[in-house]
Amino acid sequence: VANGLTLSDGDVTFADGHGLNFASASSDSSGMASELLDDYEEGTFTPALAYATGGTTGIAYDSQIGRYTRIGRVVSIYFRIDLSNKGSGSGNAYISGLPYTVADITQYPAAYGLHHDVNSGSGNSVANVLPVAQLFNNTTTIYFYNADSTTAITADYFSNTTVINGSATYEV
Repeated sequence: VANGLTLSDGDVTFADGHGLNFASASSDSSGMASELLDDYEEGTFTPALAYATGGTTGIAYDSQIGRYTRIGRVVSIYFRIDLSNKGSGSGNAYISGLPYTVADITQYPAAYGLHHDVNSGSGNSVANVLPVAQLFNNTTTIYFYNADSTTAITADYFSNTTVINGSATYEV
């Protein structure tokens, strides 16, 4: 096609392993590895809270919402968890169920900001710390830490009405 392509209805479908090739781009970076966009996907996943000891025992939810977009090897996730029972587990808290496994690369693949709403009267509520999280290589898990001390956030910081909102971007 010399002068462009007009598609009035329907989709353009590529064979597996093929995609949009941007090889004619004139401003390639010196570290460029590929100019082929060969993967795009949107979907949902179910984020789940768990603890190092006891896992998900007794944890109940008002809602668990997860959305993702994958463009090439980059995945962006957005999620919200509304607890109705924090469960009986103990130890470090984490969220499992990411839609793709985090890439195995030398550095940690993603830093992560965590927004939170906690209705808890306990002295250890998440409201008393600055929660951040980390995604580790070869996992589908987000681990929580206190940004002020890098101490892990544990089950003690959650209440039966904790709401966790978050987003992250990572490589697969």
